[in-house]
Amino acid sequence: MAGGLHGTVSGYDAARGKFRVIVETTGQEQLVSADCLAQCLAGIRLVGLRSEELNGATVQIVGLDIEKGRYQVREGNARILGVRPDNCILPVGTIARVVGLCVEGARWNGTYGRIVSFDQRCARHIVAMQPQGQLISVRPKNLRV
Repeated sequence: MAGGLHGTVSGYDAARGKFRVIVETTGQEQLVSADCLAQCLAGIRLVGLRSEELNGATVQIVGLDIEKGRYQVREGNARILGVRPDNCILPVGTIARVVGLCVEGARWNGTYGRIVSFDQRCARHIVAMQPQGQLISVRPKNLRV
């Protein structure tokens, strides 16, 4: 969550369009927009970075830097880095929100799907969209976890 807070999503307030989150440190519930959340998620593969030794590394998302538009990721038990979503290959099975699509794909913006594979040749995730499972091809920069 924004502000370095950690918590657990307990539900969704459809009337306000926000998630109900129980904050780990206080036990209090807060309403949080999807743009201010990131799943703690392991198995992210880094690609396209200037730092060659990090390309191909497997990391875990541990937070979100909203101002810079970057995930906070940890490699092993080491340092925490800020990484753009377009440098992250998400693991199969991940639930992700589609953002920033134009023209034909714009109808998917703000909706969620499950990653079913990654097409190396096109550098795109294949996502089964909810609720009917229609498959779409999405660049990493257009997905948020």
